[in-house]
Amino acid sequence: MLGEHGVFEKQRFFEGSVRVPLIVRWPRRFQARTVDRNVSLCDLFATLCELAGIDVPVGLDSRSLVPLLPGDDSGWDNEAVSEFQARNLMIKRDHLKYQSYGPGMPEVLFDLRADPGELRNAIDDVEHADAVAGFQKRRDELGFS
Repeated sequence: MLGEHGVFEKQRFFEGSVRVPLIVRWPRRFQARTVDRNVSLCDLFATLCELAGIDVPVGLDSRSLVPLLPGDDSGWDNEAVSEFQARNLMIKRDHLKYQSYGPGMPEVLFDLRADPGELRNAIDDVEHADAVAGFQKRRDELGFS
């Protein structure tokens, strides 16, 4: 975020701020590939546990990336959640990214397929009304209402 969108800090959920490159290399087990599913750094714990043959602790907010490494994304819940200072929330599901910055602040929705540069807030677009309602419900479930 060195000036992208006029921002010089990582307090907004633009792709330049929330995307982190990750390389997993195990040539005897996995062929080279790019995973385009929504994942989280929190998922590394469960992934490393599984790769090491260690049980994943119950109740952990982490899911193993191991099924994605050989290319099996069936059954993958394609959601990533991020938060900042317990009031700023991002929920990314498939190509839609919802952002909430607390009560009284405007909500933001980016359709990354139609607007990869994240230049247009699509929160009021009729075509996304059901998705926005779903994001708001998920936001409330996460305790950010």
